[in-house]
Amino acid sequence: MLNRIKYELFSLLRNKIVVFWLMGFPVILGTLFFVAFGSLADSEQDYSDIPVAVIKRTEAPEGFDQMIKALSETDNSDSEEKPLFDIVTEDEKKAKELMEKGKLQAIIYVDGNISLEVPEGAGIKSGIVKSV
Repeated sequence: MLNRIKYELFSLLRNKIVVFWLMGFPVILGTLFFVAFGSLADSEQDYSDIPVAVIKRTEAPEGFDQMIKALSETDNSDSEEKPLFDIVTEDEKKAKELMEKGKLQAIIYVDGNISLEVPEGAGIKSGIVKSV
């Protein structure tokens, strides 16, 4: 029985392709994943308090105001939880200026429908606003 295991092991080690796929490929793949995604755990990016502007041109659809309020306020002051949105302004001209300076991630327009404007080259925070 022991001789059979020894024989099988030696025959596997003679086949270079099997050795690569069993030992080499997982090491290479693990290294690539570490290089690509290793810095994600180290960086402590804060995805809360995203500066947005809400411009109301007409009456907002039902539930919109409650949604914006829920996303821009915390339930109680004891909580360490931060709100997702920081409503910076409701003035359209000021919002455009802030967006050009890079201090605003999105402008939400309410004019019967809800539309969204994000700056060019928008990053992750603007993507979060789009998904909400």
